[in-house]
Amino acid sequence: MDERFVKGTTIAAIATAVVPQQGSVGIVRLSGREAVAIARHLFRAPGYQLWESHRILYGHIRHPQTGQTVDEALLLLMLAPRSYTREDVVEFHCHGDYSGAAGPSALP
Repeated sequence: MDERFVKGTTIAAIATAVVPQQGSVGIVRLSGREAVAIARHLFRAPGYQLWESHRILYGHIRHPQTGQTVDEALLLLMLAPRSYTREDVVEFHCHGDYSGAAGPSALP
């Protein structure tokens, strides 16, 4: 088996078509045990918003090293076992241009 797909790893992928100037929303999905920790590191939700399963949070994706805002986004939380993969799943719903969708998946 390909070692990139070892059970228990956290994966990230662009979940919408990436066609420059063609989409209004870009979705990046994280799945695995570190998905929520990664999301908490990259996403800042203003005010008091609950990080509970099947919630939608509003906020900003920030670059992990500089803290600069990368995009304004929605974050969807689907915690295990109540997700399609039965793992923790986080989706970033960003602006759909290529830079917006690639932002979260391209961050270190």
